[in-house]
Amino acid sequence: MRIAMLFDHDVAMREHRLIDRIVVALASEGQRIVRIVPQTVREDLAASGAPATVVVMPPAGPVTTRRQRAAIIAEAVREADRDAASAPNIVHVWSPRLARVGAALASIWGAGLALEVWSTRASDAAARLKSTGVTPVCLVADPELARRMAARHPAIPLRTTPWGVHTPPAPRTLFAPGVRPALVIAGARGDVAGVGALLTGLRALVEQRPDALAFMDAGIARRSGAWALARRLNLTGNLSLIAQLEVNREPALQADALLVPGTAGEVRSIVLDAMAQGMAVLSPADASLSALSETGAMVPVVPSREGWTRALLELAHHPDEARRHAPGGWQYVREHRRASAHLQSVLDAYTWMTSADAVPFRAA
Repeated sequence: MRIAMLFDHDVAMREHRLIDRIVVALASEGQRIVRIVPQTVREDLAASGAPATVVVMPPAGPVTTRRQRAAIIAEAVREADRDAASAPNIVHVWSPRLARVGAALASIWGAGLALEVWSTRASDAAARLKSTGVTPVCLVADPELARRMAARHPAIPLRTTPWGVHTPPAPRTLFAPGVRPALVIAGARGDVAGVGALLTGLRALVEQRPDALAFMDAGIARRSGAWALARRLNLTGNLSLIAQLEVNREPALQADALLVPGTAGEVRSIVLDAMAQGMAVLSPADASLSALSETGAMVPVVPSREGWTRALLELAHHPDEARRHAPGGWQYVREHRRASAHLQSVLDAYTWMTSADAVPFRAA
C-alpha cells in the first residue's frame, strides 16, 4: 500500500506523537507514506525523523479551487517520490477542513478516501461529503463517538480505530508530601465560560495551597482571554502560559493533574497520555467520548464556577482521593487504549479499504 496523509497545522502539530507512531509502524510493515502538510510544519516533521515523504500543500483558498489545489499536490507528490511504482491508493484526511481537497486528490489517483473522525465536527464533514456523492470510509478515534456516528449517519462506512498511547509499567505517585502541587490546563480548545469557571476554582485552591503551580496552554488562554481574568483573580504568581503545550507535552505529563475546561466532543491524545501516566484527570463528563464518560478513569466536574471550586477544593483537602482515582485512568488506557491496538486497527482498516469487500470510491 501507499498512503497519502493530509493534515492542517493544528492536527499535525498537536497529535504528532500519535501520528509518528502510525507512520513508523506502517513503514515497518513495508508501506510507503506521504505526509501532506502546510509549510508551517514542514521543518518540524523533518526534525521528527519519522520515515515518510513530506510534501507541502498550497495555501488554503476558496472551495472552488480544491481541484486545482489537489492537482498541484498530486504533481508535488509525483516529483517528491519519483521511484514510487504507483500513485497512493489511500488518501487519509486527518483534518475536517481538508475533506474536500482530500476527496479531489483521491479522485485524481483513483484512491480510497479515509477520513479521521476525532470529533463530532469531523463526522459532520463526512456527512457533507456523502451528500455530494463522495463516500469516505471513516476511521473513528473513539468507540462511543463511533457508536453515535453510526446511529446518525448509517449510510457512511466506518471502522472503529480508537486512539491509543503507551503506558508505563505503573502509575506515578501524585501530590507527594512536601512537593508543590502542579496542575496543567489543556486538552480542549477552551471557551470563555469554561476557562473562567476553572480559573475561579483555581483561585479557591490557591487560597488553600498558595504554593500550587498551574500551567496553561497558551492557545487556550488566547482564545478565552484567560490571562486578563487571571490578573483580576490575582493568579499570575501561580499560573504560567506555555506555548504549544500539547505539542511539547513531556514536561506537562510530569504534573499531578490535568484540568480539562471543556471537551467540545473532541478526542485529544493528551488526555489519554495523562491517564496513562497516572495523573488525575478532572473534566466535565462527556457522554460522546468513552474516556471522559468512564468515571473510574477521571474525576467528573460540574462545568460551572461552583463545580470547579468544589472539585479543586476537594483536591486541596483530600489529595488521597485524587491518588485513588488516578490508577483507574492508567488501567483504562492499559486495557482499552493501547498504542499497539490503535496501530493494528488502522492497518486493518487500510487492508479492508484495499480489499474487494470495501466500498468503492465515487468521485465528486
